Amino acid sequence: MKPFLALAATALLAAACATDSGAEPSPSVPGGEGCDVSISFGSYAMGIDGEAYARVETWLAGHKDLVADVKVTPWGREGERTVCVTTTSPEAIRPVFSGVVKLLPTVGKKAPITALSKTGGHFHTKGGPGA
Repeated sequence: MKPFLALAATALLAAACATDSGAEPSPSVPGGEGCDVSISFGSYAMGIDGEAYARVETWLAGHKDLVADVKVTPWGREGERTVCVTTTSPEAIRPVFSGVVKLLPTVGKKAPITALSKTGGHFHTKGGPGA
């Protein structure tokens, strides 16, 4: 009887997970929950792209009219981190996202970088080592 109950529970769970609500799940990055804009600096086992991180830090510090708060959450062993930006208003989200993305490389030869915004903005470096 127990195997039957386990099988029935598994079937119900699988059916519930397969339900299509029609909504796309929003992408996320470690430490990016609740951020207006998040920038995640990953690593290909050789550390983050420190130059890109420095450019983003400098840009955010220079735009206090758009940026209310910045929190950095470390999450890896090689300096991986996520920058969580709270903007001064909902209208500031798009200019902050586009300003940050302009600073990032399009090809992540040093390390992957992902930027997301609450308004649906999504950026991810292409490629990898040797690209």
